[in-house]
Amino acid sequence: MDRLEKWLFFGFLFCHRVIDVTKKDSGEYRIWSLLLQGMWVLPIIRDEVIWIHDELAHFFKDLKNCKSEPGGLGKKSQEVKTFYITALKSSPKYRHQRRLYLTGLLNHYSGLLKDQPGLIGPRYLHISKLLSICRSEFYWLIRHKSNLPAKKQEKNLLEQFFKVGLNECVLLAESMHVRI
Repeated sequence: MDRLEKWLFFGFLFCHRVIDVTKKDSGEYRIWSLLLQGMWVLPIIRDEVIWIHDELAHFFKDLKNCKSEPGGLGKKSQEVKTFYITALKSSPKYRHQRRLYLTGLLNHYSGLLKDQPGLIGPRYLHISKLLSICRSEFYWLIRHKSNLPAKKQEKNLLEQFFKVGLNECVLLAESMHVRI
C-alpha cells in the first residue's frame, strides 16, 4: 500500500492538470481526494517522510506565480488545505475501525486454523493478503504516530492512535505469521 500511495502521489504531482477541481465526480479527483484525506505524511526512504499537504501547498503556490501555468491552482491549493484538515480529523478514526475489522478477521482465521490446520493450503492467499494489509496498517500507524503535527496535538487525536485492540491485532498477526 505504501508503494501504491507513493506512486499515486508523485504521479498526480507530475500530472496535476489531470485533476479538475470543478469535476468532483471524476475518477481522478476521487483518487486524489482519498489519497490526501487518508494520510498526512508519505514515506520516502526508511524513516524519512514528507508532509504531503505542506509540499503540495508550496508546489501549487510556486506554480501559481509561474506565468506559463493556467489558472485554477488557487482552488487546488484550497482543496489541499481542506484535505489536510479532513485527514487530521477522520483518518485516525477510519484507521482505528480498519484495525478492528482486521482484528476480527485475524481472530476468525486464527480460530479456524487452530481447529482445522489443513485449511492453510486453500486459504493461503486470503491469509497472506490479510497479513500484508495488517503490515501496511502497522506501518501507517507507526509513521503517523511519530509524525504528529505540532499544532494539532489534541488529546482526541492521540487517543485515536492508542485505542484498545491494537495489541490483540499485533499478537494475532504474529501468531498467524508463525503458523504459516
